[in-house]
Amino acid sequence: MRDEHTAAIFAELRRIGVEPDLVGAPLIVTGFTPRALRTWLEQVPTAAGSQELDARLEAHALAALSRAERAGALLEHDAERADPTPNRGQVRWWPTTLMLDAGIEVLAEEWDPVGVRLGGVPSEDIGEYALLLFGPLLHRWPGGDALASVTEMIGAIEESELGLRPSPLVHRRYLAARLREIVARQPLPVREPRPSGSAASATLSGRDVAPPPLDPEGVCSRCHKFGTVARVTTHSEPPRTVRFCGACWREVRTQYMSTEPPAPLTEDEGIATPDGHGVPASTAESRSWDDAVEFLRLVLTARNDPERDVEITDAMLAELASEIAADADKMDGPMPEEVERFVRTYAGSV
Repeated sequence: MRDEHTAAIFAELRRIGVEPDLVGAPLIVTGFTPRALRTWLEQVPTAAGSQELDARLEAHALAALSRAERAGALLEHDAERADPTPNRGQVRWWPTTLMLDAGIEVLAEEWDPVGVRLGGVPSEDIGEYALLLFGPLLHRWPGGDALASVTEMIGAIEESELGLRPSPLVHRRYLAARLREIVARQPLPVREPRPSGSAASATLSGRDVAPPPLDPEGVCSRCHKFGTVARVTTHSEPPRTVRFCGACWREVRTQYMSTEPPAPLTEDEGIATPDGHGVPASTAESRSWDDAVEFLRLVLTARNDPERDVEITDAMLAELASEIAADADKMDGPMPEEVERFVRTYAGSV
């Protein structure tokens, strides 16, 4: 169906006097779905030419942006609207499944209605981008401009993730405003306390799969900055992941590495957990020395416990020290003194 709309849009452009294959850059239009764009182009006179088409598209883009921004603002200030953050003092940066589905539909339809820039992007990638883009709209910083943040993030995704030239500012801000509309139309649910469950495990080594936990070009799922040190994977089919920078990982790691069930992950599976529905098992993988230090402290504490000391043998400590030394270059930054002391003491001790 998408290819059918693209072919029809190209036919209309040629009728108007624009040859898409000869244009220097892919045509970017704002405020349309593929079907709506096709209908709109049919109203443009034959042989109107590229200048006339550009003028009409620019006017339409500005009008569409104005409508989207106004709609979101009116909804946010509607006195009859339910409280979008019903849990006082509880930060929620992930959307509901309804929000996410609506966001995916908006991005799939309106990010590239012509169908030539994002045609090869898998639907699951669109879902991961949508989840990240909802973050600033849900977890707002005092004095910050959420629309501006999402607008910048869309440009960063286009350039860093998709290898494209960032689309015009009006187009990116329009998409941000459309996502804000979704947030404003669908208030968040009240969250019940999470029941206890099995722990998510964190490892310091193991077989790496994309995307890596330690990635200077990775995007933090929480603050949206580049540079990650940890990854949480939901073992769905296909597996889904979220990643965190060092600062955010220190704040959220206990949610993933405690007796609580793992915190929300990407896509519908991750959203289901905090909203009270079951999801596939998940694991956390960290390249942060903070986690190594805490793990070693737990091991050494257990060794000094009369009821558990038999579990912590010299051979086990030697093996652990050797593994840490071998994987040091895979960790974030230099080895801390506390870890160095452990490695010196136990590596090769057996």
